[in-house]
Amino acid sequence: MSERQLYPHRRTLRLPDYDYAQPGMYFVTICTHKKRCLFGEIVGIRMLLSKTGAAVEEEFLRSFDIRQELGLDAWVLMPNHLHAVVMISEPKGYGRMAGDLPVAPTIPLLDDKSSEGGSAGRPKPERSKGPPCKSLSSFVGGFKAAATNSVRKMVPELRGPVWQRGYYEHVIRSEEELERIRVYIAGNPQMWPDDEENPVNRTRQLKRHKPWQ
Repeated sequence: MSERQLYPHRRTLRLPDYDYAQPGMYFVTICTHKKRCLFGEIVGIRMLLSKTGAAVEEEFLRSFDIRQELGLDAWVLMPNHLHAVVMISEPKGYGRMAGDLPVAPTIPLLDDKSSEGGSAGRPKPERSKGPPCKSLSSFVGGFKAAATNSVRKMVPELRGPVWQRGYYEHVIRSEEELERIRVYIAGNPQMWPDDEENPVNRTRQLKRHKPWQ
């Protein structure tokens, strides 16, 4: 599957009838506003954090200490975006994972009809406003708000929004897909010169595919 199939026009891949609070594994990408490189720079194959990046990293890891229903698998903070594999478990679930590549839990598979708007997993809970408690969107919204507050305190001279509105998520459907995503995340710093999120490449309008696909 190509990146343009996975992220068509960078629209959300949220399945309309899927409950994003149910146990499962999710590949999440969160970008800065206008893809500004706020979090640091890639030197060689290493990400060197700025003060803003350090504040964001601290709040991101804190999320998995606070939210007991969440587990963190592979992840990487890049100059203008963050990739992570996030696990949602039952309340007495994984907590924060130890090690770079922990053993993955059983991955719930979706009904093939889900990608076409059919039902998948538990019925979607009814809600009036705001994201469901302990859901993927609740986690991302809480993290972005907390990280923004930390950045404002640590880097008061930074002006403008920190985050792009929304985020991108992908439901991981198999162990094989999980392993490909892990490899892709681990290699992100090395691939930065050719990454389409790199502002230099975006101005050149390069069309590239992600190697994990």
